[in-house]
Amino acid sequence: MDGVDGATGPTGPTGTPGLDGADGVDGVDGATGPTGPTGTPGLDGADGADGADGADGATGPTGPTGTPGLDGADGADGADGATGPTGPTGTPGLDGADGADGATGPTGPTGTPGLDGADGADGATGPTGPTGTPGLDGADGADGADGATGPTGPTGTPGLDGADGADGVDGVDGATGPTGPTSLDSYVQTGNVATGLNATSTASCLGNDVALGGGYSTAPGVTVNVTQNAPVFVGTGPATGWTTTATLAVGETLTSYVICHDVE
Repeated sequence: MDGVDGATGPTGPTGTPGLDGADGVDGVDGATGPTGPTGTPGLDGADGADGADGADGATGPTGPTGTPGLDGADGADGADGATGPTGPTGTPGLDGADGADGATGPTGPTGTPGLDGADGADGATGPTGPTGTPGLDGADGADGADGATGPTGPTGTPGLDGADGADGVDGVDGATGPTGPTSLDSYVQTGNVATGLNATSTASCLGNDVALGGGYSTAPGVTVNVTQNAPVFVGTGPATGWTTTATLAVGETLTSYVICHDVE
């Protein structure tokens, strides 16, 4: 809908005058007045001053319209008038048909990661998968530092006596000692019969007699492991007995013995 017309702009400048129109037809001559008498011609007097212009005669009738002159040149355009007020909003037109979808724009930058969500509850434990193929043996690792020295192990079973060494050079005869007893008074004592794991049998000399040696015997088979086979001492004095500890198989027995000297 057209808006209201703006206010009329100011008058443009005067255009160039058109060409003069053609002369009109002469008007009808007026009636001739009566002739006055002829006077005696006088000397020509000096020219008098020009009389005042007489009043204009009545305007003769309008002559016929002359041929129109050529159109004058167009005057310059007047300045634009002030902008008129905005007309009322027209009724909205019908929606046009949807245009074709535009090309997909470039992917925008990745947004800032959101905060971590709360941990979900643990799911049920799935079934155990099949055992995988054993991997290849890894390279041997570097040797570890030596461990602390372990406790001393039990005394092993005495080995067999070695072969007698060659006789040494006879030493110088010592001084003759006092005459000893004519015989060594000795005897053998047996200890308790022991069985089972950590079986211990101990044999003791009588009174204040001293031990000269000792040992053990098993029946009917061979001991599995002897962990102790040694004399028994009382304080810092001489040995007074013999004790043996061993691990035995089922049905085996252990008995120790000691050889004693009767010191009277």
